[in-house]
Amino acid sequence: MKINIKRISENILLSTLLVCFLSFSACKAYTDQTEKIIDESNYATVYIQLNTTSLENYTSITSARTATPILPDSIRYNITANGTGSLPTNYNNKNDWQSDTSFPANKKYMLKLPAGTWTVTVTGQNSNSQTILSGTSESFTVEANGEYHESVYVDFIKDEVGKGRINLEIETTDTNISYVKISGVKLSGIDQIDPNKKFTVQPDGSRNVIKLDSGSNNILSHNYSSILTFYYDDDSIATIIFETINIRNNMVTDTWYKSGKAIYLKKKTDSTDGKADFILTQEVIDYLENSTFYVSKDEGLDTNDGTRQAPYATLDAALKRVINLNNANFYANASGHPSKSFTIICDGEIENTNDIQISPEHNLNLIIKSLDSNQPAKLKASVFRLIGDQDNTITFDTINLEGDIQLSNGKLIMDSVAITGYLDYYGGQLTLGGNISFSNTNDNDISLYAANKTIHLSKLINSTNTIKIAPISSLVSSYTTNYVLIEGTGSGTVANSLSKFEWGNSDYVLSLVNEKAVLAIP
Repeated sequence: MKINIKRISENILLSTLLVCFLSFSACKAYTDQTEKIIDESNYATVYIQLNTTSLENYTSITSARTATPILPDSIRYNITANGTGSLPTNYNNKNDWQSDTSFPANKKYMLKLPAGTWTVTVTGQNSNSQTILSGTSESFTVEANGEYHESVYVDFIKDEVGKGRINLEIETTDTNISYVKISGVKLSGIDQIDPNKKFTVQPDGSRNVIKLDSGSNNILSHNYSSILTFYYDDDSIATIIFETINIRNNMVTDTWYKSGKAIYLKKKTDSTDGKADFILTQEVIDYLENSTFYVSKDEGLDTNDGTRQAPYATLDAALKRVINLNNANFYANASGHPSKSFTIICDGEIENTNDIQISPEHNLNLIIKSLDSNQPAKLKASVFRLIGDQDNTITFDTINLEGDIQLSNGKLIMDSVAITGYLDYYGGQLTLGGNISFSNTNDNDISLYAANKTIHLSKLINSTNTIKIAPISSLVSSYTTNYVLIEGTGSGTVANSLSKFEWGNSDYVLSLVNEKAVLAIP
C-alpha cells in the first residue's frame, strides 16, 4: 500500500493544532475561573447593626403623632458597601427579609471587606419591591483581618420625596354630621387634597362613618398640620379639629394613634401601642365648643379638661387650651362659624413657674376673672406678657396679679385689679376701671415707653393708693399744656377722694371735662 506521507503530515499538523487550540481554550477558561476566586484571608469582618430608634419613636405610644402609617409585617433590607476597596460586582450586597412585626434593632448583617474607607447604605422595601426606608452610615475605615461594628440609622425616605396615601376612618354615629372637609394638606403652594372636597358620612352596619380615602399614592410625603372641618346636615359648622396627618413614601396612612388628651381618639381595646379609633359624638362636640375654663390650685391638674369639676392647676395650661380653640374658631369664623370669646375663671392662689405669655396667632377676646369676686384669686408669675401683632382684647376682672406686666400690643383692660409689680406700657392700649391699686418698692409703677400713650378709663376708678406714672426724660419736653394722659367715659361727681395720679413728682386729680374723666398735665 502506498502511503501518502504528505497527507499524514498535514493530518498530524492539523491534529496538533487542534489539540493546542483546545488546550489553550481550557487554560484560558481555567484562568478566567481562577480570576473570580476571591482571597478573603486579608479581608476584615464588618457587622452592620440596623438602628431603628427613630422609627420606634415615630410609632411609640408616647411619641405617636395621630394619623400615622404602619410599617408592613415583611420588609426586605438590602445592605450595600461602597468605598475605596476593590470588590467584584455585587459581592458587597446582602439582602434579607425581616418577616415579623418587630423592629430589626437586634439584627446584624455581616460583610467581608478589604482594607479601605467605606460607607454602608441600607434600603427597606415592601412586598411590592417599593422602597419605604433608607439609611447611610458615616464613613469608616477598616484594616485587614480586623473585626468592626457599625450602626446604620434607618428611617423613612426623606420628607417631600415620593408619595403616599390617606385611608382613615372617622365614626360619627351619635351626631347629625353630614360631611367633613380637609384643609392644610398643602405643600409648595399646591393642595394635595382639594380643600372643597366633601368626604360624606356613609352607613356601615349600625355605625355611620366617614372614609378619608385619597384613592392612591397621590399625596407628597410630609407631616401635614391638617384642619378637619365638620358640617351638619344644614351645612352649618359643627366643630373644627386640628390633627397632624403623616404621609410617607409608598405607604398608607390608615391608623389613628391616641395623642395627648384628644377625647375623640379612643384607644382600641386590644391595642398595646396606642392605636385608636376616631369617634366624634355630640358630647365631644359640645366639649370642643366650650369657651369657659377653670383653674384651681387646690383641686386642679393640668391633665384635667378644665371644667368646673376638673379644673386646670395653672393659668398656662388654660391659656394653651384657649389659644388652640381660638385658632380653630378663627378658621371656622372665616367659613361662617360665629366668633366667640373665652373666659378663664380662677380660684385661690395660683402660682405659675413659667412666665405667662399671651401671644395668640389670631385675634383673641379673653376674660380672666375670679370665681368669687369677694375673695379675688391671686395669679403669681414673674412676668405677664401681652405681645403679638393681633387685635387682642385681654381683660383682668376682679383679680390680684403678683408679677410684672408688659403690654406691647393689643388691648389690656384692668377692672378692679390689684397689681404687685411694674406695668410697662409701651404699646397697644391700656384701659383701667374700678378699684385699682399698684404697689411696689420702686416708684416707677407704670412706665410709659412710647410718646403720646393714653390710658383709657372704662369708668371712674377708685385707687387705694396714688398711681405713679414715670415719664422718661425724652418725652417730658414734648408734652404740652393740658395733654390728656388719661381719658374715658365717666359718671358721678368730682370729689377730693377721687383717684390721684402722680406725674413725675407732682400729684394730679381727675376732673370731668365734657363728661370725660381727664387728667390734664400743665
